[in-house]
Amino acid sequence: MAKAYLVAVYYKIHDEEKLKNYGADALPAMMANGGTALARGTNISEIEGVPPERAVVVEFESVEAAQKAYNSEAYQAAKKKLEGGVDRMLFVIEGSWISKFRKSHLKFNPEHRDFPLRKNSNSVFRHQVPAPRFWKGSRSIHWLRRRS
Repeated sequence: MAKAYLVAVYYKIHDEEKLKNYGADALPAMMANGGTALARGTNISEIEGVPPERAVVVEFESVEAAQKAYNSEAYQAAKKKLEGGVDRMLFVIEGSWISKFRKSHLKFNPEHRDFPLRKNSNSVFRHQVPAPRFWKGSRSIHWLRRRS
């Protein structure tokens, strides 16, 4: 099962005091339900568009775990402290299968020999898969052999 990420994007902070009170209780409530804070703060670099004032990313084992943490009594009590203090968007996104692998698995490995490459007459590399042994001497199925 893929991991899930709870993302909070704060567009406008109206009351810093409410945000501090909320933050003191919200993160422990998420962590008590299996969350891990990956990013949290206001140091956001602009790449495209207008950056938000604040952003938070919390990792969970699954979408269901993230929804359970959001609906927990501890988090809902913390959320009440924030009412009217910010304009934000909060959502959960499921991680992709690629996040399960290390970067080294995504790079080309010339030592990997499952599909050796050969160069054909048109200078294009193609996969060369060896033929089964019974093809080499059998006249009855010689038409199955690949012609180069």
